[in-house]
Amino acid sequence: MPLLNFKKQFVDPIRQGTKHHTIRAMRKIPVKKGDKLYLYCGCRQKGAFRILPEPQTCTVVEEIKIRSLVGDVEIVIDGWKLSEDEMQRLARADGFENLSLFYHFWQVNHGDPQGHVDFTGQIIHWR
Repeated sequence: MPLLNFKKQFVDPIRQGTKHHTIRAMRKIPVKKGDKLYLYCGCRQKGAFRILPEPQTCTVVEEIKIRSLVGDVEIVIDGWKLSEDEMQRLARADGFENLSLFYHFWQVNHGDPQGHVDFTGQIIHWR
């Protein structure tokens, strides 16, 4: 029964059903298909709340790698290197307007001091 905490910017897309996956670092006990996911915003803060009233069932878990290569973005899912169009679709499905905003989020939250990203984790899907 994993609990997943989200930033406020993702609450509306989750509730509207346009965001139905999340990208996370590997956990000590990895999320797996069939797990019940509890989606929250503001955990460990006053005013924390559950985004959806019912737990969501994990439908798919995939490995993802996000890297910057000399100012370029590379995203690989389960060994498949995404094309520019596929990366744009992933960014929109993840709650961003475009790939540029998606990648900026990753630079700020997961990048080194120079803004380079080298992240390996999971995409956790639900419906």
